[in-house]
Amino acid sequence: MNTVILPYHNNGASSTCRTLTTMTLHKVKIAIDLGLFLAVAAVGGLVFFGYSPRKRGFFCDDEELKYTFHYDSVPAGVMFGVSLGFPVIVVIFTEWLLLRTSNNTSVGVGIGIGNQIMIQSATIAFVFFFGYGIVAVTTEILKSFVGRKRPYFFQACQPDFPSLDCTSFVENYQCTIKDEPFVDEAEKSFPSGHASLSVYAAAFIVLYLQTKLSPKNITFSSFLLPVIQVASLTLATLCCLSRINDNKHFWSDVLVGSLLGAGAAIYMVSHMAQLLKRPKRRVRWEARPTRAAISDDEETDTCVSINAEN
Repeated sequence: MNTVILPYHNNGASSTCRTLTTMTLHKVKIAIDLGLFLAVAAVGGLVFFGYSPRKRGFFCDDEELKYTFHYDSVPAGVMFGVSLGFPVIVVIFTEWLLLRTSNNTSVGVGIGIGNQIMIQSATIAFVFFFGYGIVAVTTEILKSFVGRKRPYFFQACQPDFPSLDCTSFVENYQCTIKDEPFVDEAEKSFPSGHASLSVYAAAFIVLYLQTKLSPKNITFSSFLLPVIQVASLTLATLCCLSRINDNKHFWSDVLVGSLLGAGAAIYMVSHMAQLLKRPKRRVRWEARPTRAAISDDEETDTCVSINAEN
């Protein structure tokens, strides 16, 4: 157990406890992290709403662009809801399970079990959401920068082929379909956003559970842990395959999106593990004179002992 002594002066109205410095630094850290999160979200919004995808050309006889448009088997709303909500449920359940099987019933003065679960879950969820935002923004930037056309591009754009020189690569063309958002979306195939986000969520769940849980924590079931992990990966795989079946992406779009999501999950879980290795702090107030009193009028120093349990 390490002890850090922080002196303060008990001087009536001017009493100042230097633990306020620690609290202030903690608040500053939270503010910076939230600011970074909002900055990532702002960049994503600017790219999504304010930047048109790169206009790449095509060959008139390109068979890969002649597929039929289909509505999403896995709508974006469903994908976002599951990939954001399911990991949070898993995290809260896991932290409750860990606390339930742990002998440590208190991490601080005045902190109840319910609050402990929420604090720990919120920390992990923030790491997850931050990584989710990074993946979403990176995917959107790549979509707009690369500008790869989706398999149903010809149906979405319906270029005026008689006016084009189809003997060579066509770079200058006009779409006869005037639905600009629909046409723009047809030029944002690489990489797959459904794949990157669903795989990120699934990989995060698998790695998080593998890092945090062991058979001794789940005494009531031998297969709950692998069932949750396999179910997460299965849902992500089905989501990825649906993008190919719906003619929304090429297999390479889905592959790169999956690798992007998996790589981000590995990094964020590693970051989370380092974050949770930091010692939990238990605060205890103690009055200790730091020097002998010279006179009755001299100000008395006291200090705060902060015990850090490793």
